[in-house]
Amino acid sequence: MKRIYFICLFLCLTTFAARPAHAQTETVLYNFCSQYNCSDGEAPGGNLTSNGGNFYGTTGFGGLYGDGTVFELSPNGNGGWNETVLYNFCSKLEQKL
Repeated sequence: MKRIYFICLFLCLTTFAARPAHAQTETVLYNFCSQYNCSDGEAPGGNLTSNGGNFYGTTGFGGLYGDGTVFELSPNGNGGWNETVLYNFCSKLEQKL
């Protein structure tokens, strides 16, 4: 019984140890504007959420009001991605009298 256990353990270890490590690659899907008050948003952050082949995320700045956006990245069929602003955040500043 010990001999069978040793053979199984040896086969398992050599099978996993012999596999080469896979390199990770990074792909830029969309370049956001880097100037002040970009309509597509600035400074995307956090994680992207995926649904139906599209990605969704937020930016911290930019958009119509300069307070960030909710955006969608969708494949354009030519190997690239289209960015669509779904929502523009707006902060209401109250003046104290």
